[in-house]
Amino acid sequence: MLLLIPGPVQTRPEIRAVMAEDIAPWDDDFRAEYAAMKRDLWEAVQDGRFALPIDRVFALDDVVEALAHMKANRHFGKIALSI
Repeated sequence: MLLLIPGPVQTRPEIRAVMAEDIAPWDDDFRAEYAAMKRDLWEAVQDGRFALPIDRVFALDDVVEALAHMKANRHFGKIALSI
């Protein structure tokens, strides 16, 4: 997965959460799992105590190199494009 990060990259970039319920219908089991996850983790996400590790940041012009880095499967964490 490639992340698009507006502006200069900082140690904790702002990431807008997109709720999965806006994308696909849920069944009752998935709703219960999501509610438990949100109850247990959401405060840490909002406070910045839980963050996605970013392996490497590429300029948008270097998207081909970013995709090659991703396909090599040697990264740990997310690969970001700075826009």
